[in-house]
Amino acid sequence: IVGTPRNENGALIITSGIPSDNPCDPNGTGFNYALNAFTGASLSQQYFDANRDGKVDDKDNVSSGGTTTPAGGVGYTGGGMLTDSVGLQGDDGNDALVCGTFEGGTCKEDVKSTIAKGRISWREVMGE
Repeated sequence: IVGTPRNENGALIITSGIPSDNPCDPNGTGFNYALNAFTGASLSQQYFDANRDGKVDDKDNVSSGGTTTPAGGVGYTGGGMLTDSVGLQGDDGNDALVCGTFEGGTCKEDVKSTIAKGRISWREVMGE
């Protein structure tokens, strides 16, 4: 695990790094994961654009043994091992998970963020 896992409204976001076989080589691979923060199971809704078609939808589900679930993670294979990730919210409704690489590059995954958007709360400030 690279960096600090974070809770995003019940989704635990984790970035992992897998170094190359050569200890002097900064290249490697990594994965970004989104799991249920309370059970460790898959999320009940899609988080990643796993098929990378620009949309986070039911086409991003994965199937195994006759069971279909949202993808719990996506892999990254180019440009160096991953560093910690940060979630970004776009004004256009498209969100992204962005992380750096040990070689100075970046990795961007389209996601459907679970962070509440817009005004979350407010407080009236009264003058005297």
